[in-house]
Amino acid sequence: MTTSNLKWLSSDQALADIAYFIATMNQQYGFVQPRWITFGGSYAGSFTVVRQFVKSVYVSGALSAWSRLKYPHLITGSIASSGPVQAQLNFPEYLKVVSNSFSAYDPECVSTLKSAILKMQSLLKTTVGQQKLKHWLRLCTKIDPEDQLSTINLYETIADKFSDVVQYNQVNRGIHHEILTIDRICDIMTNKSIVDPVIRMGKAIQYYLDSYNEPCLEYDYGQMIKHLKNVTFQNEDSCKFSLILQTSQNKITLCTS
Repeated sequence: MTTSNLKWLSSDQALADIAYFIATMNQQYGFVQPRWITFGGSYAGSFTVVRQFVKSVYVSGALSAWSRLKYPHLITGSIASSGPVQAQLNFPEYLKVVSNSFSAYDPECVSTLKSAILKMQSLLKTTVGQQKLKHWLRLCTKIDPEDQLSTINLYETIADKFSDVVQYNQVNRGIHHEILTIDRICDIMTNKSIVDPVIRMGKAIQYYLDSYNEPCLEYDYGQMIKHLKNVTFQNEDSCKFSLILQTSQNKITLCTS
């Protein structure tokens, strides 16, 4: 994945690839009047194995729905779970769902998070405050007030952790099934034995980091760019481009709106 071939990272090209795959499999294996079903969840996805009677292909949720609409002569039906089918440049509605999900469990969870972000803005203005944030949020590096891009990315990184909890809440997969869930995070955010909302937020973030065995919260903008410059398809970050393009600009609205 390089800058020169980003032009191929489009829904139109992905849909054409799905159609080509199905047509090729039909021809290669001599399928007669096959019934292809596309399965999709969220943004990212991959192809599944071909089954004997009803053939299936797994793509993203949005692509699953769109593929049935665009190629009805090839695809019999589609199942799209959490597919963001309304394409738009900025997608703050994603974070509205995140906020509503936390609020449904406990409205105080969201209000505490907002209070924490507002206080964090004040702490960022002083050296002492920056030191407190590094300790409370377990940041990998100290805060450089001159590095505005990293400071902005700190907000995005915090929002990303809370979003991740909601997006995979109680799915039957690893730590998200019982450990890293909305109720666990909100119970930390509403723990009245901890007075400072920023410390509560820090405890929630540390719980998240510990769940993934991550030593600290990496927010450095330069490090993020370094990861995004990894052009190998085996790189786990390569699947994030389509998500970043739609949700990144307004991530801070989770905490301030």
